[in-house]
Amino acid sequence: MTAPYWISCPTEVILSTDKNQTYTNRLFELPTAADKEDSRVPEVRQTTGKYKRGNRISDNEVHTVQFVAYDSERNPSPACIFSIKGQGSRHLNFRSFLAL
Repeated sequence: MTAPYWISCPTEVILSTDKNQTYTNRLFELPTAADKEDSRVPEVRQTTGKYKRGNRISDNEVHTVQFVAYDSERNPSPACIFSIKGQGSRHLNFRSFLAL
């Protein structure tokens, strides 16, 4: 059986901090994987990185995380590695204003 492959693997995830706060506990979408030879959706697990989904992240804080997908026979996919950054809503508003 072949290893799973990534359908989506971001290069960066930006989590906007809560209004009038310098942090957030937002969740981010997990990378998704598939396997041509296995009818079950591969299990996606975080294998490195201290930051976990839903943890508190502050404005300008950056973490690198790594995920691996496993098929039913425990064959691992290549790693999906990306950064997660907390960004204050004031930055997003400024950029939105510039886009108008």
